[in-house]
Amino acid sequence: MKYLPRILALAALTLLPSCHTEPADGDTALPEARTIDAGALAAPILTDAGEVTTNEPGKGQVPIYVLPEGHNSLQQQREQALILVRLQRRLGISTIVLEGATEIEAQPKRMDVDAAYGMFTEGDISSAEFLAAGFGVPLTAGETKEGYTVNAPKGSLCDTVAQIASLDALLDAGEDVEKVKALRTHRENVRRKLDALATRNAGFLRGLDKPGAIDCPGVTDKGRVLTTAKNAILAELVPPTSRFSPLFTRSCPAAQGRNGIPQIEGELDDIGTLTSLTDEVPEGLIDPQKKYLEEYRAFLQSRADATRTMVERAVTATENASAPIVMIVGAAHEGGTVKALRDAGVPFAVITTMSLKASGDGNLPIGESLNPGEYGRKIKAEPARNSAVNRVLYAEGTIAKPICSTRLKKPPLSINQPWARRKADVYDLSRRFADAALSGGGSTPPPPPPPGWGNDSASIDPSGAQFNRGADGRLLGVAFPLTIMAAGAEPKKTVWMYVEKRDASTDRDIDIEARLKEDVMEGRKLGEQAKIAFLSRNLKARTYETYDELESMEKLSQQ
Repeated sequence: MKYLPRILALAALTLLPSCHTEPADGDTALPEARTIDAGALAAPILTDAGEVTTNEPGKGQVPIYVLPEGHNSLQQQREQALILVRLQRRLGISTIVLEGATEIEAQPKRMDVDAAYGMFTEGDISSAEFLAAGFGVPLTAGETKEGYTVNAPKGSLCDTVAQIASLDALLDAGEDVEKVKALRTHRENVRRKLDALATRNAGFLRGLDKPGAIDCPGVTDKGRVLTTAKNAILAELVPPTSRFSPLFTRSCPAAQGRNGIPQIEGELDDIGTLTSLTDEVPEGLIDPQKKYLEEYRAFLQSRADATRTMVERAVTATENASAPIVMIVGAAHEGGTVKALRDAGVPFAVITTMSLKASGDGNLPIGESLNPGEYGRKIKAEPARNSAVNRVLYAEGTIAKPICSTRLKKPPLSINQPWARRKADVYDLSRRFADAALSGGGSTPPPPPPPGWGNDSASIDPSGAQFNRGADGRLLGVAFPLTIMAAGAEPKKTVWMYVEKRDASTDRDIDIEARLKEDVMEGRKLGEQAKIAFLSRNLKARTYETYDELESMEKLSQQ
């Protein structure tokens, strides 16, 4: 009996086409509406990467799968990629609707799946971009330019509520001079405590601005501790009898145990309640705080509007689809997305990655509410690793290394940026050359295929290849000069690449799904980050500025 649910789910797979993202030709009839259990369809492929947390069976042509994410977590991207590859292979994916994308003028250029995989593992592209470039899954913009340009105001909702409550208490004190004096002294003492807390944790707070900081070991726990510590201090400004106390207590917990990501609609309701309460405060007393609330409400409303836009586009996509639709949304959009899809009456399921489910509100930066999604989706693209190849492709002398992770959601789509196209060419060329060299046993450099070992972005001189062998004569790797056409002032630059097999004991071909699963398992070892730039499923590469540096670091044999 324990296998019955899986058997039923696998049987249900026959309701959908297996792998096609589009009908074979324009005249092919689309499937008729039928009852679809989206959760049952997906459950068999989620065992080690995620789980169905909401499931709404219903009548439709295809289901919609919603994948909420914390935008700046590399581990969530790994798990997402594994889920998406499996969905694509088992059910097909018609399109992926993306939060944060306002327009997609052209679909990402298909590239060698190994080149796409190499860029994904380095954090250059997201899981959705990986599916688009490596597997040809179309992407759909989920936002409008108008809504996307509404920024969250600087500041903190908890700070604002505490300040309003404190000023309201001063107002209630009226002409009681001693009480007013005591309240002012208390406000100053609280400010000193907050300054001291910020000073003690200055380094940690600065670190949060770095790419992928949330993935660092201990950040989630320390973040919760610091958030609740700050809220506990702010709570001293909010008298228990204050009309603002219930809202502050709900929105700004001062004790551990809260484990939920604030949802946009709930925050909009809170802001509405808070605004109504501030209307009772005499005009002029809290004008800066009222201005913050107005701007924050406008930002929240823009995000709620974005939720509706994403759902509308996903539902519209089902009308001409022969395979499931996927939506990738910020975790704060999940509640609104679920409600809108229910209202639309379409079959759907929410798939939550293991790491997002485990982290809860650990994805939120310190002292902020919705700003994490904001800083994740607005930050500009930066190279993932400080490698010789990246320094040339980005045409920068130095590149800041991220502290723990290498993934940020970046608009516009990274894969469509010029550096990404060049890097794909560089990786594809390098992989093909290294694979040919290592497969040939290392006796001679591989003969060039037409039109030679080169493309518009890079070239390789086969005569410069050097093979590295162990003491027993076994081939370990190959080093070769790689000339890259840069985007900066210098038109060309030659670096050295050393490539070896990821699995030295075997020559077996590794399936992309199996490699992604390994990456997911590896990512669950806290704080462990690969120190190499992955080139493909079977090959790993390191790059150097000079041959002398390569020879020293790799200890090349002279054979």
